[in-house]
Amino acid sequence: MVGKLTFDGRVALVTGAGAGLGAAYAGWLAARGARVIVNNRCHAGRPSTAQLIVDQILAAGGQAVANDCDVGEAGSGAAMVQSALDAFGRLDIVVANAAIGEARPVDQVTTEYCRRFMDINFFGSCSLILAALPGMRAANYGRIVVTTSATALFGAMNQTAYAASKMALVGFARALGVELAKTSLRINVISPYARTKMSSAVLAEHLDNIMSPARVAPVVGWLCSEACDRSGLILSAGAGRVRRVALLESPVATVDADETFDWAPLNDLAHAIETRDSRWSSTTLIPELLARAAT
Repeated sequence: MVGKLTFDGRVALVTGAGAGLGAAYAGWLAARGARVIVNNRCHAGRPSTAQLIVDQILAAGGQAVANDCDVGEAGSGAAMVQSALDAFGRLDIVVANAAIGEARPVDQVTTEYCRRFMDINFFGSCSLILAALPGMRAANYGRIVVTTSATALFGAMNQTAYAASKMALVGFARALGVELAKTSLRINVISPYARTKMSSAVLAEHLDNIMSPARVAPVVGWLCSEACDRSGLILSAGAGRVRRVALLESPVATVDADETFDWAPLNDLAHAIETRDSRWSSTTLIPELLARAAT
């Protein structure tokens, strides 16, 4: 991330932006010239948190409008895209950040409980992206960022439903990135570390400053920018630091007729390869597939 990023003329939509990470992303983009749709669901009897963030952006000289859609509701994706078109006539950037989280031991998890997480965390992002894609493809430009979690990527106690919904977004983003490779649309994944309302139970109060959501925002901002020319990246960011998460495959071991194999090559990640897509994975494991394709 070398040089100063600007978003003049661009329109960004950030979900779950009434506080925490989403609010930080919305404010960061607005401060650099983007016109922002700030989304957060309304709660009965409470003021619109989206409008509170919009008021802050306007007071700082930015441009923004509030959207109170609940991403878990049917039709919310199309409604959010329409709000961007109504307000600013276009939509260039989507940051799908809205999510719910809760710890629950697996013996207390039901399929209905899992479905609730999928409805909000996965389908809430998926429906928005699918609604935004036609306009982005027509303009041959777009930047999309979806939000996963270290819980999904690496596992954690009592988080099966949450982890599943967040890992589904990784598969969605990587497959869509392959499909959009020949366009000027890019889709990538952020795995943020920040102290927010959702994470405050496991991150102590003294970490407020070092793990501020504002210290993740520049990484998301880069993924939203024209400078980002790749899809399928998974970036882990927090406390002003960033690193790349990659899917690797070890050297190949051969299974003999007795269904045994030498485990040692599978432990040799020093010589692992980073897998580009499913075709790359299959042909590096089974080179005969390339020979078959050539005949």
